[in-house]
Amino acid sequence: MGSEVSVPKRQVFKATEVCSIAGVQPYILKSWEVEFPTLAQPKKKGVYRRTDVEMVLRIKTLVFGKGLTLGAARRSLEAETEATSAVGEGSVLAGLVDTEIRERITGVRQGLREILSLLSANGDAASGPVATFAEADQFDTPPVLGAKTARAARQRKQPR
Repeated sequence: MGSEVSVPKRQVFKATEVCSIAGVQPYILKSWEVEFPTLAQPKKKGVYRRTDVEMVLRIKTLVFGKGLTLGAARRSLEAETEATSAVGEGSVLAGLVDTEIRERITGVRQGLREILSLLSANGDAASGPVATFAEADQFDTPPVLGAKTARAARQRKQPR
């Protein structure tokens, strides 16, 4: 049933579009949002992603095609998700990206870890944002500031 319906090649859909694609009433879609937390993830109200539309079609197949209850359909989808995630991140990435891209990602990840360790090592209060603001005061005050604000900024720069 879900394979018969083709989802348009867009990434975002309105609720009315999802209902017409899936062939369900809006109240059914809203009740499915309550039962399936991944379908009701935080997003703009009434806006659905392509993955949401595919999930709605899968729910429709389970509920109307196989005759499952909403609870049984939710458990079935959770089991499918667990089986997919059990495959492992490495094998999923291996199918999606080539070796060069994986090496780049690994290099970027390592660089970010090094930056994090440097920030963690120097993360005490004396070298935190206060030092950054002190460095920022060394620059001229932008011309958009009012006269009083510019004068106050100049006074802060002068040693006391």
